[in-house]
Amino acid sequence: MAHRRRYTEEELREFETRWNIVLPKLYRTFLKIVGCTGTAGLMRLDEWQSPHDPEDFESDFLSTQFPHRLAWNDRSLKRSDSGFGSPYHSDDLWRGSLRIRNTGCEGYDILVVSGPCAGEVWHDDRICSGGGIFPLGISLSLYLSLAAFGIRKQLNQSATANALDLT
Repeated sequence: MAHRRRYTEEELREFETRWNIVLPKLYRTFLKIVGCTGTAGLMRLDEWQSPHDPEDFESDFLSTQFPHRLAWNDRSLKRSDSGFGSPYHSDDLWRGSLRIRNTGCEGYDILVVSGPCAGEVWHDDRICSGGGIFPLGISLSLYLSLAAFGIRKQLNQSATANALDLT
C-alpha cells in the first residue's frame, strides 16, 4: 500500500506563498486530514506539475488565470511535425490549475486555482486520447469524497462521459 502523505498548515501556506495562490479550503482540509498517496491516487503537492520539474514553470504559472470557461478541444492546433511541441500540447492551456490525479496515459484531473473557474475539477485528456480539456461536471466535494474512498472507476467514467460529449 502506498504511503499516505498529509500536510501541515505550515506546508500548505508555504506552497501557496511560493506559487502565489490560495488553495480551495475544502482541498486544503482534505490534504491535512486525508492526505494523498502519490500518483497511484491523488497526487502530492510536489507532483502538481508531473512529469515536469517545478523549476520548468514560471513563478506565476499557477496564479495566472485558467484560460478556459467551457470545454476546449481545438484539434487544429495539433501539428504532426511538432509532436508534443505543438500548440495543442502547450502548458499554457492548463495554466492556473494544478494536476491532482494522473488517470493514466498522461491524462490528468486538474484543480483550477486561479480565475473564474477556481475550485472546479477539470480533466486534461489531450495526450491520452485527444479529448481536450473539459470540466468533470462534479463538485470538488464529491470528487474528493470519491477519491478518499478510492472509487476511481466513477471518476474515470465521469471523465470519459464528458470527453464523449466533445466529439
